[in-house]
Amino acid sequence: MTLLMLLAAAWVQDPVDSPADKPKLVEELESMAQRAADRAGKFVVSVRIDREKEPAPPTPTGQNRPSVFRTRPTAPVSGTLISGDGLILTSQFNVSGKVKKVEVDLDGKTYEAQIVGYNGTLDVALLKIEAEGLPAPAFGDLTALNVGDPVYALGRAPDGKGLTLDPGVVSAKDRYGNRCIQHDGSANFGNAGGPLVDAEGRIVGITCKISTGRGDRFGQNSGISFAARWDKIEAFLPQLKTGAKVETEQRPFLGVENDPEYRGKGAAIARAQPGGAAEKSGMKDGDVVISFDGKAIETWNDLTVAIRARKPGDKVKVKVKRGEEELEFDIELGSAADN
Repeated sequence: MTLLMLLAAAWVQDPVDSPADKPKLVEELESMAQRAADRAGKFVVSVRIDREKEPAPPTPTGQNRPSVFRTRPTAPVSGTLISGDGLILTSQFNVSGKVKKVEVDLDGKTYEAQIVGYNGTLDVALLKIEAEGLPAPAFGDLTALNVGDPVYALGRAPDGKGLTLDPGVVSAKDRYGNRCIQHDGSANFGNAGGPLVDAEGRIVGITCKISTGRGDRFGQNSGISFAARWDKIEAFLPQLKTGAKVETEQRPFLGVENDPEYRGKGAAIARAQPGGAAEKSGMKDGDVVISFDGKAIETWNDLTVAIRARKPGDKVKVKVKRGEEELEFDIELGSAADN
């Protein structure tokens, strides 16, 4: 049972008529959120970017105004202090474009920051300020984070001053090819670059992709939010520190499209893309992938994660079910830009 389901159950059993009637669970939830904010809030910084003006992008078909995420932010955005020597993470989107100057507000002081490196696939950028002896945050164990666990998206936007906190519940740990945590907190444009923390205030991710409704100029959350997993960021951090600047990465590409109507075991292919690695090998529309490189495939996500673990050009064996027949194909994975 998820945290919100427990809260709903407690509410029905013990409805709140006055502050004195609060169920113990409600008090505990409030205390948990406050504890997470107290422990992690000091690591959330405000980032201000001075950039050259860019021409307004064309309005997408069917919308009466461009999406906020098609233009670069001009108001203060959020960042996350990750080390005592002044290393800060933020969303790569926040500092993209023609940047002239970056400033960070931390503990009542303003620091000029340098963009050290970034990774567009994870949507993270590493900043550096000249400071020593700063506090360092605690980081959570992603293997111990479970679906249904409470998380909190912290930020310091849009005014760049007060701390914001949006509570949520983890709904998936492996979205976007196992790179992102998905939760139902009402994160928005201002949270991007701030930390996603667990109930103990430990950082488990950096808020990145926000799911928005069409034409929403404020970038408000449409029901789900995403944070780049800390373990994925940590693995790439050494490259960021040496100045790696990756707009998009070439990812391994099988060239198949999911059949969302399929409810059985395996990954059903609605379409093998013409000229793709799967189609070249002989795979067809309607095939159901049951094994990839020796690993059993039970869901479409299993297939996505298995592909992501390989590299473009790798040769793999893919077993599919076609009707009552099982077939195996030798495939050389292609590549595609990861946006």
